[in-house]
Amino acid sequence: MDNFIGDVMEEFNKFEWYSINKDEFPSIAEEYQVMGIPSLLVYQNGEKLGHLHSANAKTEEQVTEFLEAY
Repeated sequence: MDNFIGDVMEEFNKFEWYSINKDEFPSIAEEYQVMGIPSLLVYQNGEKLGHLHSANAKTEEQVTEFLEAY
C-alpha cells in the first residue's frame, strides 16, 4: 500500500488521515482490532464505520472502492 497510499490520501482529502505503527503501539492496535497491516479504519463521530483488512487492501482500486462507500 505504501506505493499508492499518498495518491489515495490526496484523492480522499475530505478525510483526516492518521498513521499508527502497530509495533510501537500494540495496545491501540488491539483496542481497534488491527490484526494485520496495513489496515484502514473509518470512523465518524467516534463510531467505527468500516475496516479494510490487509487481505483486502492489495491494490489502489480495492482501497479506493472501500473509501468511496464513505
